[in-house]
Formats: sequence, structure tokens, C-alpha cells
Amino acid sequence: MKKETERCAFLHTLCQEIDSLRAAGLTVNAALRQARRHRRTSLFCRGRMSFGALRDHYYQWKKNPVPEAHRRQYSTGRSKRRIPIALLAEFLNRLAGERIVPAAAAMQSLRADWKMGRPLPGLGAWREYVLRVNGEQTLRSTAPRFPLSRSSVYEALASEASGEYARRISSVLKAQREIDRFNSFIEERRAILEERRAHEPLGKPLSHQQ
Repeated sequence: MKKETERCAFLHTLCQEIDSLRAAGLTVNAALRQARRHRRTSLFCRGRMSFGALRDHYYQWKKNPVPEAHRRQYSTGRSKRRIPIALLAEFLNRLAGERIVPAAAAMQSLRADWKMGRPLPGLGAWREYVLRVNGEQTLRSTAPRFPLSRSSVYEALASEASGEYARRISSVLKAQREIDRFNSFIEERRAILEERRAHEPLGKPLSHQQ
């Protein structure tokens, strides 16, 4: 594809420029910002290229400084990202402890820990993760986007039956809500009985049926 070849060649040139700017004494972020001004947006999806995307392209190019390093890898089928087993186990621990929580809540707690820089099983802290992926220290002050989606975790846990997995969680949550309503009803009855007992005369005998 001609446009894809042009895109790879342009990114290769852009990364070479970033390398030259770094050699001249600029920081990585300053070099990226300066080189980004020369971007040819017509070569990219949606007609733009973000700062983060250029940074990712640059670090990818550093591992293999040739135009082909930027070529998109198309797959004939649905590709699956390998998710660490330890992270899947942690997701299950947060999903089903003393109480079942929605999968969205379990995933949100993982994302919150990621954003706060806390280490997660199988991933580590986000700075460690970026170091492994990019091969060098990052100057980022904030965490990048969490690398996994809820749907990808579903697929890893339930293979092709991710929809059935979601329905199972929903049914358990529904049953749990019914139990909570029943317990709430029982507590309300107990409170009423305690109030009535407080006003009941002591020693009042039970009435006998005739």
C-alpha cells in the first residue's frame, strides 16, 4: 500500500529528527514537541497525530530504527493481548470477596491503583511498565492509559463466552440485592419489635385461647 509506505517513511524521518534534537541537548519531550510541528496529518487516521502517539512511535523506532518499524500489523482474525495470570487473579479477588461487586467496579479499582502508581500483580507500577515497554526511563508525570479493557479481561477469563460471563455476574448481583432487601426488612422488623418491647408492661401474662 503506497500510503502506508509513505507513512512509515515519514515517521522514520521524524524519529531521526527527534534523535538529532536530543543529541543537540533537548529533552525528549521538547524534541517531540518541536518535531510534532512538522507532522503530515493527511497520513494518519482522523487526520491527526497526538503527542502520545508520536512518543510511542519514537520509542518503538528506537528498538528498530528502520521505516518498517512503524508498519501496521494487520491480522486476519481477532488478536488477543496476553494478559498476565496474576492480574486476572487480582481482578477475580476484587470481583468476588465477601461481597460480589460489579465488574466495572473491580476494573475501576484496578485503574485507580494504576493511576496512583501502586504496583499491580503482573504489571507492576505504571513507571515500571512503561520502562519495560519503551526500554528507557520516562519523563511522564502522570500515568498512561490503563493497558487493558474490561472486555479483554472478560475474554481472557471466559474464552469466547464473555457474554455468558457477564450474565453470570449480573445474576449474582441481582440475587445479592434481593438478599440485601430481605436483610433490610428483617432489621426493620427487629427495630419495631425492640420499640414495642420498650413500651410493653413487665410481667404481662400471655392470653390463653379459650
